[in-house]
Amino acid sequence: MRIKWKHCIVDFGCARGYCVRALRECRMEQSFGVDISEWAIDNGDANVRARLYLGNSMPFECDWVIAKDVLEHVDPLQTTINNLLDNARVGVFIVVPLAIESGGGYVCPEYERDVTHIHRLTLAEWVHMIAQPGWSVEARYRVPGIKDNWGHYERGNGFVTARRI
Repeated sequence: MRIKWKHCIVDFGCARGYCVRALRECRMEQSFGVDISEWAIDNGDANVRARLYLGNSMPFECDWVIAKDVLEHVDPLQTTINNLLDNARVGVFIVVPLAIESGGGYVCPEYERDVTHIHRLTLAEWVHMIAQPGWSVEARYRVPGIKDNWGHYERGNGFVTARRI
């Protein structure tokens, strides 16, 4: 039985497009990527390069947006989150590193090595930034199979799903 996927998915912060390629190989043919790095787009996976877009905002509407390990790097943060929500018809799924306290160090000390991290927020703060009228938001610290290598830091990562009501 062949499953026909109908949703358009955008990987925001796609880098070289490997998640886009994985989605397409899983028959999610309407998968695209957006990244701010011209080098990453120009050197993207050859199988999906035509589906990768340069930019720091969503260039079109889609059903779902994935933003994995990217929002801690962007500024202005609230404007970017609003753009993602405005252009997602169904929902947004984000994965972010979490701070011990607002503006403090990361729960996972290894995340401090990335000098491009500019936001250090708690899970509650991320939820507050994403929660807007017309959206239901769910947040958790763990999703089995995603970032399991950081499982020894129980609250080191945040997984937030926002769905239009």
